[in-house]
Amino acid sequence: MRSGLWSGHQNRWPHTPRMPNFLSEALLGSVLGDAMTKELVTVEPTSEMPEIAKIFETNRFRHIPVVDDGNAIVGILSITDYFHLQDKLARIPSEGITDRNTRFFNSLHASDVMTRNPITLTIEDTLEDAIDIFNGSTFHAIAVVDDGICLGIITPLDILEYCYENYLLEKSE
Repeated sequence: MRSGLWSGHQNRWPHTPRMPNFLSEALLGSVLGDAMTKELVTVEPTSEMPEIAKIFETNRFRHIPVVDDGNAIVGILSITDYFHLQDKLARIPSEGITDRNTRFFNSLHASDVMTRNPITLTIEDTLEDAIDIFNGSTFHAIAVVDDGICLGIITPLDILEYCYENYLLEKSE
C-alpha cells in the first residue's frame, strides 16, 4: 500500500492519481495571472540561433516566446527544439562537416526552429485549464496572452511552485 500525498488512491493506478488536497485547494479560483512567469526573455522570428543559444546557455528556463514587433506571440522555442537541432548537426562527424554545420546553425533564425502558432490562454483562464492542456498534449509551455499580446508563459513547474507556495502559506497561518 502506498503512503504519503497520494495515499488512498492506490486503486487508480495506472490511471492518473487524484490530486492531493493541498494542490486542489490551491488551484480553486486561481488564474494564470497568479502563477505565470511574467518577466520574460523573448526573441523575434529573425533572431539568429547563436543569440538563442546564448540565452539558453546562460539562463535556467526552458522556453522562449517568439514575438513580433508588437509583442504578439508567433511561436515558442523550447530547449528541446534547440537540443534536437544540435543533435542533428552533430550526428555526422567527419572532416569539414563541423565547419559546414556551424555555418548552417549560424544561418538559422528563430522562425526556422520554433513551434508556430503555440497554444495560448488568457490571463483570466484558470490553472486547471492549463493543466488540462498539459495533460492532453506534449506541450510544456503555454503562452499567456491578451488580444494576442504575450504577457507571460505558464509551465507545469510554474503551477507546481504556485501550489507549493500557497500550501506553505496556509500551513504557516
